[in-house]
Amino acid sequence: MFSLREVIFLFTCAICLPLEAMADAPVTKASSVHARDDVVYYYRATDRSDGMDARLSLVRNTISVGGLAFQLKPCPPDGSLVCLKSDYFNLLVPRSQTGRWSDGQYDYFFVGKHVLAFVGSSEPVMIVSSTQGHSLFTFYVTEKGNLLGWTQVSRWKGIPASYLANPVPL
Repeated sequence: MFSLREVIFLFTCAICLPLEAMADAPVTKASSVHARDDVVYYYRATDRSDGMDARLSLVRNTISVGGLAFQLKPCPPDGSLVCLKSDYFNLLVPRSQTGRWSDGQYDYFFVGKHVLAFVGSSEPVMIVSSTQGHSLFTFYVTEKGNLLGWTQVSRWKGIPASYLANPVPL
């Protein structure tokens, strides 16, 4: 398990570094992201930063990361705030968060809430972590259930890789 200091470090790597590192990339704000829209995520890691590298498409029912496409699997109709399942990662956030929950395959931990500022406005986000396979995922989800971004730390590589949505789905 990660300490609070490590979670704050991962959060900093996921949110602050991408915005500073991609100052030349246009960052825009969207009021909502509908099921028919693709969400593009910019990639940032300490070893490289090469722009657009992930796409979530609810139309094609896929998440593409680093040129690989993963089919999204059906989620049970349990009224979750957000549910995404694939061979890349799973994400389940119930409408009322407790300290810990499970999707039957992975455990999730509610780390807390944080207010992020984007393009002159701010938005509270929920921070959820989950160890899946050989990686720790930290997800950043708006209160409306939009996936703002995530950080993946591989136990093998140890370098945080972060993905941040553009436009930012607030």
